[in-house]
Amino acid sequence: MEELAMFCRLVLAAVFLSAGFAKLGKWEHHRVIVEEYQIMPLRLVPLFVRGEVWLEVLAGLLLLLGVGMGSWLAGLLLISYTLAIGINLLRGRNRISCGCGGVVGDHQLSWWLVLRNLGLFVANAFGLQYVQTFGSVEAWWSTGDPWVLLNSNVALTVLGAFAGILLWILLSDLTMLRRQIRMLLQK
Repeated sequence: MEELAMFCRLVLAAVFLSAGFAKLGKWEHHRVIVEEYQIMPLRLVPLFVRGEVWLEVLAGLLLLLGVGMGSWLAGLLLISYTLAIGINLLRGRNRISCGCGGVVGDHQLSWWLVLRNLGLFVANAFGLQYVQTFGSVEAWWSTGDPWVLLNSNVALTVLGAFAGILLWILLSDLTMLRRQIRMLLQK
């Protein structure tokens, strides 16, 4: 179970790091997406956008290192995103980019995104249960044993998470390619 929890934590780290880094330098583009959600006053959007992107990067780094605060921050971000998507879907506003970015890509708002985020939230909560016991800086700190970071189970879990992320990207790209081919054939 500890390996599965670490796998979840590493995949979430990749999700948050890739999303945060994808938005760095694209502040204006991300600001427009956040404005389209119509949830906060326009004057707060630029400040929110900068803070949110850096919080994503921070959450990703903390998850990667296995610091419990990263899971709490990731959970807060996932709940916020899910609520924002849900509010807009209930308003009938689904022709908006989710603004996710990174390995999860950008999609129009849908209930599928709500389910995906809830699944990520559950994986995050599962990973948090084992953060002090396996493959994390907190486990090393609490036990004083460097083997919690340097054993074959940790290495295999890291490789598995990397393979899982690559598979996720491949499936996303194949799905996008299938849609583009379908659109071309319809013309």
